[in-house]
Amino acid sequence: MGGELRLGELAGHVLDGALVFGKGEIHEVSTGLSLAALGRIVTPQARERSAAMSDTVSSGPPSVSSSEDMVLGLAGYGLLMLAPMTAGVSALAAVALAYARKPSATPLSATHYRFQTRVFWIGFALCVLAIAAVMFGLGVLYSDAVWALTDNAERVSRYFADPGRAEFRFHPLGVLSLLGGIGVLCAAAAWTLAASTFGLVRLLSQRPIGRAA
Repeated sequence: MGGELRLGELAGHVLDGALVFGKGEIHEVSTGLSLAALGRIVTPQARERSAAMSDTVSSGPPSVSSSEDMVLGLAGYGLLMLAPMTAGVSALAAVALAYARKPSATPLSATHYRFQTRVFWIGFALCVLAIAAVMFGLGVLYSDAVWALTDNAERVSRYFADPGRAEFRFHPLGVLSLLGGIGVLCAAAAWTLAASTFGLVRLLSQRPIGRAA
């Protein structure tokens, strides 16, 4: 009888342990299911937050906005248009602005900044050529005048008295060079105004100049 009681007690303990273990498994399964459901609910939001944080860390400082690029691009074209009236001073400000903003600009605005620098350098080259031609022409005319006043006073007096019979004449190369330089200078002003107007229209219509990077 004592052995049978002990076996019964042992069997009861085993059943109790099995029930407790079964409850633990059920609790773990239900807990796992609730955590999985909660993970499905929270995961999209967590992914959005993690993506935003990774973008902020990887991208560094934010790039210039397109609206700011628009304002600065319009300002650059306006400064270029004022260059003929300011002896090129405003064009220097425009090209400095273009070089400073181009690295952080949007692809569309970067094409306009490149175009502004191209307009400046072409206009600058034309101005240098025009100034050189004008200086050369003035130098030739000045040398003719000095030669006439110092060594040929009599010829000068005859020139003013009767230009048709006078032997003294100003060298035609000086006159041509002077007029050519003035013409090139006018061409530089026309180029700057026309190119700036073209770029301004393209920027206002949100179209690039050339191929956007």
